[in-house]
Amino acid sequence: MIAFLVNTRITDGAICQVDLCRRISQSGVESKLFGREFADAIPPELAERFELSTLRDPAWWRKRGITVASFYAMNTFPKEVLEAARMAGAIIVLEADTSGFISFRDHPWQRFLESWDDRCTTWQKLQRIKAWAYVVRKTPQIMDAVMIANAEEAHYIKVESRMPAVLTRRYFRRRGRADLATKVIVRSFAVRDSFLGLIPSEKERLLIVAGRMAAPQKNPTFVAALLDSFSRENPDWRVEIHSRGSCEILERLAGRRKNVTYSEETTRDAMAERLCRARILLSGSRFESTPIVGLEAFCTGATAVAPALPGWRSLIRGSAFGRTFPPGDSKAAESQLRREVETWEAGGRDPSHIAARWRNECSLEHVAETYLDFAKTHQSLQVGSAVSGLQ
Repeated sequence: MIAFLVNTRITDGAICQVDLCRRISQSGVESKLFGREFADAIPPELAERFELSTLRDPAWWRKRGITVASFYAMNTFPKEVLEAARMAGAIIVLEADTSGFISFRDHPWQRFLESWDDRCTTWQKLQRIKAWAYVVRKTPQIMDAVMIANAEEAHYIKVESRMPAVLTRRYFRRRGRADLATKVIVRSFAVRDSFLGLIPSEKERLLIVAGRMAAPQKNPTFVAALLDSFSRENPDWRVEIHSRGSCEILERLAGRRKNVTYSEETTRDAMAERLCRARILLSGSRFESTPIVGLEAFCTGATAVAPALPGWRSLIRGSAFGRTFPPGDSKAAESQLRREVETWEAGGRDPSHIAARWRNECSLEHVAETYLDFAKTHQSLQVGSAVSGLQ
C-alpha cells in the first residue's frame, strides 16, 4: 500500500490527494489517505483515521502492508512515527511543500513577511515584531533539530520545484549535513484532470485572481490596488476574482469597476473552465511554496504575473511562462503586468505549447508514477535483503 499521511483534517482541496490515490489504485497498487479526521467529501474506502500514538508501533504499519509512507509535511510528525514506519520496512517520503525559506536564522526577513498583515493595528504589528524577534533568537536550534531528525529517517525529501529544492539542499549543507541534501528530489504536485481539457483556439482578454484572497499571505490590499489600476488602463480586458471566503476589499473593487467581477462560489471544475479561457493569472502573495494554482493555469495554457518568490520563479522561468516582480513592489508589478498584456496582444504566447509543456509534468498519471517508482524501490530493497540473508 502507498499511504499518504496528514497530521490534521484532510479535505479534498488543492492538493488533489483523493484523485491521486484513485489513480495509483487503478494501476493495481492500493493507496489510501490517513488523517486525524476527514471532510465529508472524502470517499470512506480511501480514508482511515489514526491516533498519533498508534503510529509509533511498527506493527501498525506491517498490519496494513504499507510499503510507501508519504508524510505531509517535513516536520509535522515526530521522529518516532517515521522511525516506526521505517522499521516496518516502508519507504519514507517527506512532502516538503516548502518555499525553501526553512530557517528563521537563514531567512529572517522572508519568515517575518509570513507573519505580517498590513491591516493590523499598530499594537498588533508591534506584538508580531516582538514574537518574530523571539523566534529568531530562541528557536532556530530546536527547529533545526526536529527537521534534521526527520530527514535522517527519510529515504526521499520531495520538493515540488527547482529553486525551493536548491534552498532546501543549502539548508542541510549549512548545517554540515550534505548527506541529507542528497535526499532532496524535485517532483511536481499533481493537477486534476479537469485542468487538462480542450483549450480554445483564441484565449479571451481575461485576467484571473484566485485563492483565499482575504488571507494576509495573499496580500489583498496590494492586489486590490494593482487590479484597480489594471482595470482602468485596460477597459477591454475582464478581471475575475475567485475568492475562497469573503474578501471585502476585492468585493468593493468589483462594485466600482464594470469590468471586474467577484465570486466566492467557484467550484474547481468551474475554475478549470475559467482558466482555459483566461490569458493571465495574477498573484500578489507575500510568501508561497510551489503554487498549485500556477500549475493549474499553465496546464490550461495561461501565463502568470507573480512575485519573484522561489516557487514562482521556478515555474515562470525568466519570462518563458509569464513575468515576475519584486514582492510588494507595486510599480514593478504594474510594469510587468503591462508587458505581459503586450506580449499576448502581439501574439507572443502559444497556449497549446504552454499547456503541453506542463501537462507532461503535472498530470495525475505522471505524478502517480513517482509514487509507483517509490514502491519499486521498496521491492528492490526487499529483494536485496532476501539475497543478503541467503549469503
